[in-house]
Amino acid sequence: TNVTAFYPDRQGNLWIGGSWGGIERVTFNKDKFHIKKIVNSTEITPANSVRAMLQDSRGNIYAATKDKKIHLFNSSHTEVGVWSTPGPIYTMTQSRDGKIWMGMKTGGIMYASAQGMMQGEFNPRRFVKSDEFYGLSADMIYDLKEGPGGRLWIGSLDDGLSFLGLNGRYEQFISKKNRLSFPTEQRNSIRDIEFGPDGSLYACGTIGMFVCRDPGNDPEDMKFNHFKYVGDGYDVQEIMFSSSNNIYAATTGSGLLKFDSIDPD
Repeated sequence: TNVTAFYPDRQGNLWIGGSWGGIERVTFNKDKFHIKKIVNSTEITPANSVRAMLQDSRGNIYAATKDKKIHLFNSSHTEVGVWSTPGPIYTMTQSRDGKIWMGMKTGGIMYASAQGMMQGEFNPRRFVKSDEFYGLSADMIYDLKEGPGGRLWIGSLDDGLSFLGLNGRYEQFISKKNRLSFPTEQRNSIRDIEFGPDGSLYACGTIGMFVCRDPGNDPEDMKFNHFKYVGDGYDVQEIMFSSSNNIYAATTGSGLLKFDSIDPD
């Protein structure tokens, strides 16, 4: 067989003509993204609606769906476990000791062993909103991030910012109702928590954006400064830092914001 002509078209296909009495079309598969359905369905369903994802230190993937389930996939994307949860999981993180922490919208917080889940065991320790002095102060958890000093910071829609010390003997949640010097006027919806290049804590939500320079200090000594150019009318969904220390903030209703400095003033 002799090939006598090639022709690439504008769609990226390659047409080949030869001595076999016709032409052939070559279509190149250049897709970088592929859809992996949780359940095999052509309809939009909560079972395929993933609200939170996490890849742990061993490459395993956790996907939480809106039908109150968490699915575990190994590094080859094969599902190895699925469990029901008390509420829809909206955020997940892995702490340094290997635990998988999960925050739920109306359901509080729970954690489980990553190693145990890979072995098919899911026996989570759960915390719910409580009136106890050192109990969890929120129920609608939107973000969990481990910060300096072994603290798990919690962003919620119903009580703002709090944290749990991961190094202590006792599990105590530190919030505005006990020791955290969080301004009452900023005790509001928190959607995202990030840590800047200098270790400062940045948090955002319906209150705009604020920063705490000393998130490792005693709770009573922490200071929270509001970004004065981001007013209460800004509903900030997420923030990130560039390599040049610029801050980008994604908002609802106000577009994408860029700050040339990490200084709130």
